[in-house]
Amino acid sequence: MRLSLSRFASTVAMFAGGPIERPLAYYSQFRPASLTMQQYLDFGRKGSAFTSYHFLKTELLVRMANIMQEFDLLPAKLLQTPSARHVGSWYKQSFSELLHFEGLEPSDMVLDKFNNQLRTILHRHNTVVETMAEALLELKESHGVDIACERNIQYFLDRFYLNRISIRMLQNQHLAIFAAACDTNGTNNQSRKTVVVDPAGHVGHIDPQCNVRDILLDAYENAR
Repeated sequence: MRLSLSRFASTVAMFAGGPIERPLAYYSQFRPASLTMQQYLDFGRKGSAFTSYHFLKTELLVRMANIMQEFDLLPAKLLQTPSARHVGSWYKQSFSELLHFEGLEPSDMVLDKFNNQLRTILHRHNTVVETMAEALLELKESHGVDIACERNIQYFLDRFYLNRISIRMLQNQHLAIFAAACDTNGTNNQSRKTVVVDPAGHVGHIDPQCNVRDILLDAYENAR
């Protein structure tokens, strides 16, 4: 994987200190890989669990580090709310756990542990959106801040939620396509290197035959 430099080089106060400070500053220097839907489909059809692991163990760290650095855009009063601190602690823990795979080459055991780690992280971050909303309410109630008038907050939230969607997409695609081939109950299984074929024709969670226009029109009609 080729990494391209981003604009960050230091660590924000919320994540300063401790064992993740240096890795966080390092990975935040790189830009997340730009992936098209066609690339998702092509890799889902022809890729391998080993290749996916090699990509994800770095890409997830890069994406998490980038958004964690952007916490610096938020007002200190918001970062001090209990709910915002909860969200920050989840990202800090998940980043730390992914660092364990930094120097590990893929093997049956490593892939099983990696898949289980992804499931743990997905579960941990299930309520990030709701918890961040609670943080905004806590800020408004305690300091009377009008969130709509805070440009930095709106800018951060837009990027934060898009980042979260992209990270979960990568994790869910990997698990949907490769995890079944990797569940070996401790036995060596070379099929883990191959793609699990979906009888419905889906590639992971992507339906190649999905008519986006029809779905958008349906959503529009339902929202009227």
